[in-house]
Amino acid sequence: MGPFGRLKIVSGVRAGAEWDLSEEGSFPIGSNPKARFHLEDPKVEPVHAGLHCGPEGAFVDNRSKVSPVKVNGDILMGRHKLQAGDLLLVGSVTLEYEAPSGRSASRSAKRQVPGPPPRQEGNSFQPVSYSGRAPLEGVLAGLGAGIAGGLPLAFAYAYLDLFNPCINVITILFTAVFGALTGLAAGIGMRWGKVRCRRTQGIIGGVVGAVALHLSWVVWVSAFLESQHRLYSQHPVTISSLYVHPGDLLYEMGRICDFGAWSLFGSVTPSGIVLGLIWLVEAAIILAAAWFAARSFTPALFCEGCATWGVTRKAVLAVEALDPASVKARLEDGDLSFLAEHPVPGSRVASLIQVDLASCTGCGDTRTLTLSTATMTVGEAKQEKVDLKALAEDLLITRQEAEWIESLSTQAGESGSGPTPKPTRFSWKK
Repeated sequence: MGPFGRLKIVSGVRAGAEWDLSEEGSFPIGSNPKARFHLEDPKVEPVHAGLHCGPEGAFVDNRSKVSPVKVNGDILMGRHKLQAGDLLLVGSVTLEYEAPSGRSASRSAKRQVPGPPPRQEGNSFQPVSYSGRAPLEGVLAGLGAGIAGGLPLAFAYAYLDLFNPCINVITILFTAVFGALTGLAAGIGMRWGKVRCRRTQGIIGGVVGAVALHLSWVVWVSAFLESQHRLYSQHPVTISSLYVHPGDLLYEMGRICDFGAWSLFGSVTPSGIVLGLIWLVEAAIILAAAWFAARSFTPALFCEGCATWGVTRKAVLAVEALDPASVKARLEDGDLSFLAEHPVPGSRVASLIQVDLASCTGCGDTRTLTLSTATMTVGEAKQEKVDLKALAEDLLITRQEAEWIESLSTQAGESGSGPTPKPTRFSWKK
């Protein structure tokens, strides 16, 4: 037996074959003849899994999107630290892991970790409260940045619309991206100006989206009429005249409605009321995207003490999925000990609680905790999807409590029993 243990085929093709794990490094498991662990099975892909041996022990991860590796009957999510007696199902071949002497450990063993810092009795965790202030310089910065960014985007969007005279998925995507980038520009300005009122952020996003939308219509109508000599010769227009006189813009759009402008998915050319409704849908997409992007760019945490935005660390820790009511009851009692009592049993779980931490980047005294239930589902096309449902959001915690949670994350990573989650193919990664 090698220093990292042994893999043995217990069922399937070549049952009884075994490999000593004697070298450090990463090695493929698959049907490729050049694979270090070659499995002669038609259901095994050329590189079906990966084995990693190092000072921390032996780990396995899944490489197949069609037939995921299973560990002890559960689909492997991310990297799993092998324990004595683990059974790996690769295709239709079952492998058993034998741990080296002196290194086997019970998977049911609990981590011995210190408890959380004490809180005063009855001192429950409360959501952090924000002032919701919107400084004038921040509002002006948001408007200025949004309009400055929206103007060139409006020209680009208008001409893309002109040269793609067909309403299709690409057109809808361009529309949403145009609105989102305009709102993002406004969000950058508001972040600089420290606007932390969500309502104000949304209003400014909507305003700059409307300004950019108006300009894009002005540019498009002018360019479209110029390309349609019959319409243009009757009533020549310019961008400046349409921009200054909204009534002229509406009149020209009404004339275009009579004839139509685009084809709908390459089939019919809508006109009249139908075309007007399409324009309304376009406006709604742009305004909604700008509103959402403007609100989403600024971080959730703002420290009123030092007037600094915070940063959020997603998936600092993962613990077993518990009953939501019991979690909320523990939080109301000011008790965080369940985070240490229920570590994730390896990485092969389909549901768990994800722990996020946010902290001020200035003084570091304002810190918050967010708990979410993360559940993975596998669709018909073998696509994995992670759904997050909030259990508790932005709970104010002390610096000591945040450091204690981070220490749990460090211990989980070292033991391999509960790496922190990142919803990418449900691999839990620190």
